[in-house]
Amino acid sequence: MCNRLSLLSFRFPTVSCAFTSRLADWLRITLAVGLLANSLAAHATAASAPLINAEPASLVAATPGLPLSPQSYLVLCYHSIPARYNGDTNAISAPNLAEQLAWLQQAGYNAISMDDVETARAGGKPLPAHSFMLTVDDGYEDFYTNVFPLLKLHHIPAVFGLVGRWIEEREPVDQKTSTDRFFARQKFVSWDQINEMVASGLVEIASHSYDLHHGVLANPQQNTEPAAVTLTYDAATNTYESTEERRLRVRADLQRNTALIKQHTGKTPRIMVWPYGATDAIAAEEAARAGMQINLTLSDGLASTNDQRAVPRTLVGDEVTLSNFSYTVQHGHTVNGADPLRAIRVNIDRIYDPDPLQQNAKFGKLIEQISRLGVNAVLIQPYVTPAPGALIEHVYFPNSVLPVRADLLNRVAWQLRSRLRVEVFILIDAANIGRSDQGALHKLDFSQPNDRDQLLKLYSDLSAHTASQGLVFDGARAGSAQRAFNEQLLRRMNYFPPPTLHASGTTAIGADWNTYGALNGRHHLHTVYAPLDVTPGAIEQFARQLSADHLDIVALSVRDAALPQLQDTADAVRLLQQRGVFNFLLDSDNFLDDPQKLEVVRKAISLKDNPLPAPEKSN
Repeated sequence: MCNRLSLLSFRFPTVSCAFTSRLADWLRITLAVGLLANSLAAHATAASAPLINAEPASLVAATPGLPLSPQSYLVLCYHSIPARYNGDTNAISAPNLAEQLAWLQQAGYNAISMDDVETARAGGKPLPAHSFMLTVDDGYEDFYTNVFPLLKLHHIPAVFGLVGRWIEEREPVDQKTSTDRFFARQKFVSWDQINEMVASGLVEIASHSYDLHHGVLANPQQNTEPAAVTLTYDAATNTYESTEERRLRVRADLQRNTALIKQHTGKTPRIMVWPYGATDAIAAEEAARAGMQINLTLSDGLASTNDQRAVPRTLVGDEVTLSNFSYTVQHGHTVNGADPLRAIRVNIDRIYDPDPLQQNAKFGKLIEQISRLGVNAVLIQPYVTPAPGALIEHVYFPNSVLPVRADLLNRVAWQLRSRLRVEVFILIDAANIGRSDQGALHKLDFSQPNDRDQLLKLYSDLSAHTASQGLVFDGARAGSAQRAFNEQLLRRMNYFPPPTLHASGTTAIGADWNTYGALNGRHHLHTVYAPLDVTPGAIEQFARQLSADHLDIVALSVRDAALPQLQDTADAVRLLQQRGVFNFLLDSDNFLDDPQKLEVVRKAISLKDNPLPAPEKSN
């Protein structure tokens, strides 16, 4: 029996599940995909399976694949706009911005305001084709001196996000101790300048928090993570802030900034611009409580008038060239313009060690290996691998249900994301959890009320402690009762917006995390059953079955594969890429410690060696 992986992507696109059984037919399932999302995939087991699985692979559009429609729009995000580029990776120079705005107008793009979006959303005047919105974060004075004149010249509206503490100080409070030399040199706008811009009718003021634009201690390994979405860790007591304590902290901050903006401008902000683009259910609920139903993130993709809860934005910085900027605007949000998915399943067991020094060394080695491999997504197993046929008894994240072998999941997820810039997905198994009850191991059964509550609590705790870009259901093929429980589980987790679980018949499950238009059906999940062998003929037949307008994922079974088998897989991967299949998932990490095996796999799937070709120009 093969495990089934159901992908729940909430911050990056693509889903895939795989089985080791050979099936000749294929099944498609339309599905909305989610929040920040960009890719997820599947896992195959069975020792006898071919290296390229003859099993159904779920396929998902990683980013919006349709042209800009009247109800979709592009949101551009800027930060500092100095008169001359100063080397800050978050900045572009004023002449560069002027060139970008001129290009947008010449290319037929139409600047819109949030009022335009809300009118279209309410059923009024629709948005023009190829709409874009300009947003600028942080409240730097160079917005007033360098951007505002351009807005008046071109009559372009903009959203300007203010960090209340910075505005009140006018200079960074942490100027002397900041490690960011560009931030330390910044000046911030005054309330007189803000009111002048508001009076022009071109600038809408948004909240960027009062004082959440920084990191807090997030785990025993001393990582700092975004304050708005992190349970603060207290090293002195070895304890975490409770979810209720974090809620109250975020509530006080957002309400303080809302009151500050209203006091000085006479207007209550309706837009929350999340620091670092990071939000979750608790944060979004508190933003709504403070009067802000519109949340701006840094997820990739196009925004939609159908859903303003988590608006994706395209980050512009590092003095990007006009050619790269124009390519991103025109192609970055289509299937052909998206990066391919290259993913690997990673087991935290491989780095755990009771000796902290050895554990750090193992983790450092894993970071180097994944970097060498050249993938852009990692699926993390958050529990201790049980013996064959046994139940999961220990996990790697703080919770109130199961024993914690080590508090590692948050650190692993954060380090992979921040150091390697990969997407991080977490495997969820709700069907094989065992809990010790008075010395006897008891399997938690979601059909029993008490067990159900324990399972819900377990994964609610996981989501409170660890952010990720997607979830994968890891376990047996789910029937209707399991799907119903999965839906309840997702509603209890702290991810935002809440996903909608979709199903077709009894064979496939998927979910969306509402990334840019996920609720309007513009994203599609496909599950494809296809025979796949290493022979060119079989690969050719398989490739022809794949939809041309979606990202297709093939799961590669490398678990316990010998070197000749891996070489066969590499040959098959090259044949698939020649036929337009670019997205692959490695089902195991146990080849990483063998340099020869690592090199064979790296040459086959590394994005450096196998980049996605640029889309063909249309006639």
